[in-house]
Amino acid sequence: MAGAGKKWMVGCGIGCGLMLLILGGVGTCGYFGVKKLKEQSDELGASATALNDRFGVTTDFVPSPDGTISSYRMETFLTVRDDMAPARDEAANLLDTLDGDAGWLDKAKAGIRMVPTMLGFIRSSRGVLLDNDMAPGEYLYIYSLSYYVLLHKDPGDGPSFVLSGGDEAEDEGNVRVQWGGHDDDSVRDARVEHVRSFINGMQVELLNNQVEAYRRTLPDGTTMADDPWGAALLAEQEAMGIETLRFLWEEGLPAQLQASLEPYRDRLEASYEPMTSILEIGLLDED
Repeated sequence: MAGAGKKWMVGCGIGCGLMLLILGGVGTCGYFGVKKLKEQSDELGASATALNDRFGVTTDFVPSPDGTISSYRMETFLTVRDDMAPARDEAANLLDTLDGDAGWLDKAKAGIRMVPTMLGFIRSSRGVLLDNDMAPGEYLYIYSLSYYVLLHKDPGDGPSFVLSGGDEAEDEGNVRVQWGGHDDDSVRDARVEHVRSFINGMQVELLNNQVEAYRRTLPDGTTMADDPWGAALLAEQEAMGIETLRFLWEEGLPAQLQASLEPYRDRLEASYEPMTSILEIGLLDED
């Protein structure tokens, strides 16, 4: 979601009457386009370019070959989480309003603020990564292992309406918003599959990078299969390729990864926001 012209698609079932109020009486539970502010669009494009220039694409990141995550990088990750908190809390509160039992006026106000708030969240998050010198790939690697594997967070977390990336073929400079009724269970089930598929695809690429990096550390004449950690990496690589909705190390973190993450369990738990989790992994997706 790097380009300034990236669209966001939002669909929800919070009531056609409310949507009529928000839209000024235009249409009923359909599609509408909202012009992005040029300043926001320019800033989004600039932040994406800056991330790519400094770190490359998300899948360029190479996890530590030995499977550890240093305490320094974990502290950096948690600093990033703390620095993202104001924008994350604003987005979460807005989504809570739209998803909860707030009155129609509060929901109408939240609906009007939704697009600029989501775009502001993305822009702020990219800036925080740059400020803390953390690559998007590294952030997403630690995020996915910490929350989905160590803490077993639900990949279906989020609002009861659809919130995901839009179609790049649509007109530049627009945010497209879709309103319409959805069954909560079907939204959650679709989100679980979407998140698992996206995270699996990212983790496979990072695992491939890690396998090749570890292979280069082996003494001459030693194969990956001969080395205990090398063999474990190969086995996980095969499993991830077969099970395309699998999370990396989902059946159990290796001892060195467990030891890297476990001391931070409470701080990781405190920094998790279920309402914005889909945004937090999607904002680092590449075009």
